[in-house]
Amino acid sequence: MATLAVTNDFSAGAAIVASEMNTNFTDIETFVNTTPGVLQLTGGTVTGAVTLSNTLTVGADDTGYDVKFFGATSGSYLLWDESADALILTNADFVPSTPTGFRNIIINGNMQVAQRTASYTVDTGGGDRYYPVDRFWTGDYTWSAGSDIVIAYDSGVYPTGHRQSYKVLAGATGLTYASGGHTSITTSIEGINIAPYYTETAMTLSFWCRSSSTGIFNVLFANEWYGSGAADRGLTKEFTISSADTWEHKSITIDLAAGVASGTWHAGTGIGLIIHWMLGGNANRTGDEYLDTWADWSGYEICTASNTQVMTDNNGVFYLTGVQFEVGSHATPYEQISFDDNYRRCLRYYQRWDSSGSAQDDAFAAGVCLDTTQAICGWTFPAKMRAAPTITTSTGTYDVVIGGAAPAASSVNISNVTPWSAQLSPQASLTSGHGAALRQDSGYFDMSAEHL
Repeated sequence: MATLAVTNDFSAGAAIVASEMNTNFTDIETFVNTTPGVLQLTGGTVTGAVTLSNTLTVGADDTGYDVKFFGATSGSYLLWDESADALILTNADFVPSTPTGFRNIIINGNMQVAQRTASYTVDTGGGDRYYPVDRFWTGDYTWSAGSDIVIAYDSGVYPTGHRQSYKVLAGATGLTYASGGHTSITTSIEGINIAPYYTETAMTLSFWCRSSSTGIFNVLFANEWYGSGAADRGLTKEFTISSADTWEHKSITIDLAAGVASGTWHAGTGIGLIIHWMLGGNANRTGDEYLDTWADWSGYEICTASNTQVMTDNNGVFYLTGVQFEVGSHATPYEQISFDDNYRRCLRYYQRWDSSGSAQDDAFAAGVCLDTTQAICGWTFPAKMRAAPTITTSTGTYDVVIGGAAPAASSVNISNVTPWSAQLSPQASLTSGHGAALRQDSGYFDMSAEHL
């Protein structure tokens, strides 16, 4: 092994020119630069293996050079083209170690799709969940004092690169939590979507957040909904907000395989992983049992001891957007997908058919009049849902179109619900044996196949 050692033989900025040196650079295996300076090889060729023991910088800011790496096949190379400011792969394959398309396992992490009510003003309750945007929710778990809180989709406050955010806002009087009370922003990942990654030792959650309070906050990861008693593994990880009312980007890396090492982890349509951003909680929901280490679920220490209780502040507010969960130990830029793709992914969990816009007066279910008072109509949903949905209706009006007439329906019964479809039976003044189409004039149908 030959070694070229550069010690104190040249000063910073000096050059050693290879073509002027009587040195054989073949088989140099180790190159050591022991003092700060510049080594410049001009016009020479190093033909052996070379090991650099520190950072290699080519060029300087605003003054670059081409860098080319050749492969074993003629004409195959990787080129950094300095004039084009582009990395070019020629006659070779790009083989990523992690997914590059749809790498974000979170659905609607940019809070773009909001099919339900955009804003809720919420009093304390017994566990109702509010979805101002699809796939994310906040519950009304439980407080003994304090003003109503607002849970909302916000299209006016967002960081660069986004256009929407999720907001939780305390009222003029901050919350005093009752026993078991807590506030969070929550999303869940279906087992079928997260199961391929159960063996990953590095998964990174990244997100943009903004709060009226600075300090330590925490995220809770669990393999099920803890409120149902089904969770048996938990992990809490902390992050710090440094500046009030300022968007900050955060990332948290977890070892998912360590969590999956024990417990019950779903690989089908149930919850695979549930993630909570904790915004405050009662003392009996606080502790460090799961801090930084996956542990078997044995209590409800879902807020860490250092957690900033932002919802106990008067007019305290927390915003969230740009949520991404991906393979690897580094957060990549948020994966922006088209609205259509985002919307279709949301339809697996929730769909609303309402009378606003183009849906008004549209016939959406067709069938036949069984007799003079009842028709049976088949309704195929726009997309297959995760499970047979729970269907609820608002107060509305419906017509049954038969021939040239459209008698009003006095009621609509719902039955035979599957992930794909439902049977609707409108009651009206009908003609037996005629074809029938159900038309909506006002109101809406909600179809929910959410996990919670």
